[in-house]
Parts: sequence; structure tokens; C-alpha cells
Amino acid sequence: MRIFSELAVARETGLLHFELRDRTKDIYLVGGAPASVTSSLPSERFGEYLVAKGALRPSDLERALSALPRYAGRLGDTVVGLGFLKPLEVFRLLSEQVRDRVVDVFTWTESRFAFFRGVTDEREGFPLGLNAFEILGLGVLNIPEALFERTFAPVLDAHPCASGRTHIAPAAFGLGPAPGEVLRAFARRRTLRAWLPGFVDPVDHLTFMRSLYLLVENDLARFE
Repeated sequence: MRIFSELAVARETGLLHFELRDRTKDIYLVGGAPASVTSSLPSERFGEYLVAKGALRPSDLERALSALPRYAGRLGDTVVGLGFLKPLEVFRLLSEQVRDRVVDVFTWTESRFAFFRGVTDEREGFPLGLNAFEILGLGVLNIPEALFERTFAPVLDAHPCASGRTHIAPAAFGLGPAPGEVLRAFARRRTLRAWLPGFVDPVDHLTFMRSLYLLVENDLARFE
């Protein structure tokens, strides 16, 4: 998440490559926002995604794959040409898939990465209009609570505080007021161990942990 955030803030264009054992993902950024994502996972192919979302039947996908040569090998154009989906539906589903592929990377805790500045996807595409910071906000909603617990266990006796940086407005993550409220609350100097008992409701506790993780990973907060 921190890597993606830094590239989004810098509005970088290039290829962000991730490897996790036998899995790879290539995220192509344009102006800091994801424009396309390729994955080594068969389940993340666009056709499989369309079937999983109920947009296509398996038989429709088979027919579309056999017709790919007639449409320059582009599945989106093929399903539109065959009348299975409308262009706007393909655009929406492709945007959602790119977003979901990026969000999945935020759950990888031990991977290798490299960034190749200026490298673009050779496949012709169109702007998806995705918001990188809203993807970061969505990403933190998909991270297991156990990861927050493991991440913050070594710093329970440290004081969370604002980093002083204003490069991202907390509201930009699209999660409502919680991240901003948590950041402002850090003006009360307390250890993380002292903060946690105040959240009796499990929902409030999880919201606090998500907000803290998001703020730290985006360098809006740090521990002292």
C-alpha cells in the first residue's frame, strides 16, 4: 500500500511489478492511477471475471474466445461485437476488475517488487478514470483484521501521532470522516495500548485499526 501511495502522490507513469512465490502482477500506472493490470492467475483473466460476476455464461465465454481472431484478440470488443454486453457494461466491469486486482495486492505481506518508470502497456486501451486514493481506501477494507494486529503488536507502547505531511487529504480515501477524526485525535498524546480499550464496540475497534493502518501506510501518521 505504501509503494502504491507514493507513486500515486508523485503521479508516476510506469510499470509496478509484484512477485509472490509463483504469482505475479503487473500494474500499469498513468499519472499515478492504475490503467491496466495483468496477472499470472488464470482466475483473474477478464473472461473468468465476467463469468464470476454473472455478466457472461460459461458457454458465452467459450463462444467469445473462439471468435477472438475476428476482433483483433480483444475480449471486450468481442463480447460487444457478439451482442453479449454493451460497451458501457464492458467499461464498468473492466474498471472494477482493475481495481479489484490492485486491492488484492494490498493483502500481500511478503513479496518482491520493482518499478519501471515510463513503461506503458503495449495493448491499446482507454482511460478508466480510476481514483488511486479511493482504491487505497477500498484496499484497507479488504485487509484481514489479523494483519492489523500483527502489524501494531510491536508498537503498542509507542505514541501514534500526525506525521505533519499534508500530501493526501484523509477525505480523499472515500471512507467518510473516520480517518480524519483519528488523525486529529492523535493530538492527545497516548500510547496505542492506551487507545485500544476505549473501543469496546468491535466495529469501532476495527474502524480505528483500519484508519490507523491507512494513515501510517500513507505517511500521514507515524509512531514515536
